[in-house]
Amino acid sequence: MSERMNSRLQVQPPAYLNTEETGRLADNWNRWRTQYGDFRTLTEMDRESSPVQLALFRHTIGPDALRVINGFTYSPDEDR
Repeated sequence: MSERMNSRLQVQPPAYLNTEETGRLADNWNRWRTQYGDFRTLTEMDRESSPVQLALFRHTIGPDALRVINGFTYSPDEDR
């Protein structure tokens, strides 16, 4: 985060994605994704390299959701 932005605003990442409420998972995901997008914009992380952005995403989404994501299969040409 730039010093200018840091001095104006202290932004916290969203709470971990709630994967416990399986009946509300789509709603929880949509809300979390919106909050995460705002967090990335406000902290200017959306300007960082792809590896940095991916690390931030994995760190921010929470351990339960990360377990789900780590179970996905990606093709070699697919962006993680």
